[in-house]
Amino acid sequence: MSNVKWTFSPYNEEVYKKSKNRVMFVGADPNAEKEAVKTTDMGEWFRERLEGFNNCFYQRTVKMLAGVLQHIEDDGVGEDRHVKRLEHMRFIDLKATPGGPEAKTVQVREYLETGDNAKKVSKYFNDPDTFPKYVILLGNHVHTLFFEFRGSKDKDLIFHEKSLAVCMPHPSHSVGYEALEQVSKNDLLKKFRPITDKKLYKWTHENGKG
Repeated sequence: MSNVKWTFSPYNEEVYKKSKNRVMFVGADPNAEKEAVKTTDMGEWFRERLEGFNNCFYQRTVKMLAGVLQHIEDDGVGEDRHVKRLEHMRFIDLKATPGGPEAKTVQVREYLETGDNAKKVSKYFNDPDTFPKYVILLGNHVHTLFFEFRGSKDKDLIFHEKSLAVCMPHPSHSVGYEALEQVSKNDLLKKFRPITDKKLYKWTHENGKG
């Protein structure tokens, strides 16, 4: 496993910066153990579809994205049909150093508490020119650390007050496509709440309720 820090470029930096509907997915740390991963940038991973169009992580991400950017229609039926939505997306991880198939909350917390890492991560959230309108917090590790770090006087993770947020399963989770498509199509956009709210909506695939 490489120790090189990952970067998290938007799918299309120019479009993302100008977009009024920026969507940011937030994971825990990159899974760099797979042989198919030939990059250390998440934007490139999505642009090049390095693990294929049918990769579960890719498919679950684009299905959630479709639930947020409902006003943008698929472009045809080919493998590029999601591109017009993806151009408004960025995928980041709280911990830029590579991990394995399963993230560990303690390791991500230690990373955020080391040096100025939390301040660097905060820039993804609160940059006045590129802060996301929609933030999708993925998986229990991220959910736990988000509430732990948000608003803490002793921690430096800062979010933009105009962002909206929701808690969803991580794309590597075994949530079924049909259930994910259903909640994305019917409910997801309605479930975003101000990122500063004390309690955010959390969708679970077992019962479809937050």
